[in-house]
Amino acid sequence: MRIDAELGATLWELSRKHTLLQPPTWEYVYTETDYQYMARDEVRNRAYRQAIQQTVKDKTVIEIGPGSMLVLTLLCVEAGAKKIYAIEIDEEAYQQAQKLVQAKELTDKIELLHGSSLNIDVPEKGDVCISEVIGCIGGIEGAAVLLHNAHRFLKPSGVMLPSRCLTWLSPVVKPEFYQDAFINQAHSLLTEEAYKVAGKRFPFPYYSITNFPDSNLIAPPQLFEDLDFNDPNLTTDFARNLTFEIQHDASFDGLLLWIELYVDATTILNAWSCETGWATAYLPVEPFALKPNDKMQIAAQSKLTSHSFRPDYLFDISVWRQSQLVYRYKKDIVWS
Repeated sequence: MRIDAELGATLWELSRKHTLLQPPTWEYVYTETDYQYMARDEVRNRAYRQAIQQTVKDKTVIEIGPGSMLVLTLLCVEAGAKKIYAIEIDEEAYQQAQKLVQAKELTDKIELLHGSSLNIDVPEKGDVCISEVIGCIGGIEGAAVLLHNAHRFLKPSGVMLPSRCLTWLSPVVKPEFYQDAFINQAHSLLTEEAYKVAGKRFPFPYYSITNFPDSNLIAPPQLFEDLDFNDPNLTTDFARNLTFEIQHDASFDGLLLWIELYVDATTILNAWSCETGWATAYLPVEPFALKPNDKMQIAAQSKLTSHSFRPDYLFDISVWRQSQLVYRYKKDIVWS
C-alpha cells in the first residue's frame, strides 16, 4: 500500500458507508491521498460551484491554496472568470498544478504563484477571494489569519468565498468504529508520513469521525466558534463559556465539534447533516459518568501565538452536581 489516488478513493468510499475514526494527518502534510479525497467530495464541490457561478463571471479571482488538482480554480474557469491568481505554498502541489494548467492550455486564465499568501503579492487587485482552508474545527488550519490577511488582495468591493464558518460543540460518548486490516494499514501509513513531516512522534490532539450517530450526543450543540471572513476586524482570539444541562445518565468521554460553512449567504454546508468530506472532530477526555441534572461548564478559548498562524484551542471542562464540583479536565489543541 502507498500514499496515492487509489488510497484516497478507497478511504472516501469507506467513509461514506461507515463510522470511521481517523487521525487528522492532513493537519501536518497534504498528500495525493488528501487531494483525491477532496476532489471526490461532490457535496462540497457542488456548493462551491453554485456560489462561484453566481459570483466570478468576468471577475478577477484570488485563490488561497488551490492544491495539486485545482478543483476550485477550474470551477472558476468554467464559470467565466476573467483571471485567476492561485497561491500555493506546497512545492510539490505547486509543480503538479503547473503541469495541469499547461496540459489544459489555461496559462492565459490561470497564473500560479508559489509561496505563503501571508507574504506574497499578486499582480493586480481581485474582485473575489476563494479558498478552502477550513478544517473539521473551522479555524484550525489558520483560516482567520490567512483570510484576514487576504483582504489586502481585494478591491474595496471584493468578497470572500466562503463568507462565514460556524463551529458547533457538544459533549458526547464515542461510538463503535468500523475497523479492518485495510483501515489500520492506511492509517498507519498516513500517520508515519505525518510523523516524518513533523520530525517527531506524538499523540494526535483530536480525531475525525465520519457518520457520527445522533444518539451519542449527550446534550444539544452550542456555538463554539464564529468566523465572518468578510469582517475586516476578524480576529482569531476569543473566549466562550458554554453550559450544558445533562438530562440523562451518560458515559461522557469527549467533545465533538463540526462546521457549518456559508460558502455564500445562501449556500450552506453543515458537516453534521450532509455527506461532505469535513468530518466531525472528536476530542477525547478522561471518561466520567454523568447523571441527570448535572451541569457541565466548558470555558473555551482560541488564541494565537507567535509561533504559528494556526490558533491554539483550550478547553477547561467542569461538571457540577448539586453545587459540588465532581469533575474537571483540561484539553488543549496546541500547534506552537
